[in-house]
Amino acid sequence: MSERHANRQPSDDDLSDAESDLVSIASDEFPGYFTERNGRLFHSSPTVPYPLPVDTPEQERLTVQDKALRIIMGQPFVGPVPEALAPTVGRRKFAVDFCCGKGQWIEHMAARFPEAIFVGLDIVPIATTYPPENVSFEVHDMSEPTRFEEGTIDLVHIRDCSMAVANYATLIQEASRILRPGGLLVFGEFSRFPAFHTTSPQAAANPRAVAPYFCRFYDLVNQALASRGLLHVSDVVPTIVRQLRTFHTTTPISYQVPIGDWYENERLGRAYRRATSGFMDSIRPLLAQQGLWPQEYLDALYSSARLEIESVNQFRPVAQYFTGFSIRR
Repeated sequence: MSERHANRQPSDDDLSDAESDLVSIASDEFPGYFTERNGRLFHSSPTVPYPLPVDTPEQERLTVQDKALRIIMGQPFVGPVPEALAPTVGRRKFAVDFCCGKGQWIEHMAARFPEAIFVGLDIVPIATTYPPENVSFEVHDMSEPTRFEEGTIDLVHIRDCSMAVANYATLIQEASRILRPGGLLVFGEFSRFPAFHTTSPQAAANPRAVAPYFCRFYDLVNQALASRGLLHVSDVVPTIVRQLRTFHTTTPISYQVPIGDWYENERLGRAYRRATSGFMDSIRPLLAQQGLWPQEYLDALYSSARLEIESVNQFRPVAQYFTGFSIRR
């Protein structure tokens, strides 16, 4: 493992440090995983509804998102992860990361828990070519069961998967199937609605009064995603887990990631504002595909929404991250 990944806490100085050591794919293999549309690279699976690109600009956005979460949360997880991955005589602990993307979360966890084995699953092979010795990556459609046997995994991590499957409950069901009794489920999803920090109560209570264009943008996003069966679930994941009745008490936790330099860590806020703008770019092909909104309308909406993100700084805009954990019965 390279020195820059050694056990260290992330800082705001490297928020935009996206790495480019992606898996090398032969030219004849390329169509099996990727397709290019209007200058952006997407997965080519006909069965996966995930609508965002998987190219370098999108990976840079996700890298900023990952680092921002680690700064806000103070570590890359919630819940009793150290206990779940603590060494046990006679066997190594196993952790599986659903929709792992480039593998940022896994690499940090593998450095922190070197005696555990980590497996990342994603629809495209974009993870690092040279993972740590205790890490492997596999191409997998998360709408299908994984290869793991029932009751064999100690930790399942599910983050940012709400656009990867039409039925989010299938992810929780699969996690429940492969987790050992006492195994740990850690989940987390970002809200798809504009929000403002709790220290701006009026804006937090009525975002549309403060940022109507930004709110309208998210209206279109949610409408377009719903047309693919991708419903907003970030704040109801704990309910989905409880309904399965295979987990002990579910503990929900939420964080607010600052958008803009109103936050005490100005570099973090500015970086996440750029990441928010990057999400707007990544989701735009989906909005255009709907055929419901002319390009001129989208151009004007995007311009106004971006101006709002800059101009409402005093109201402290945030991205809401809903996370939590559950222990398998």
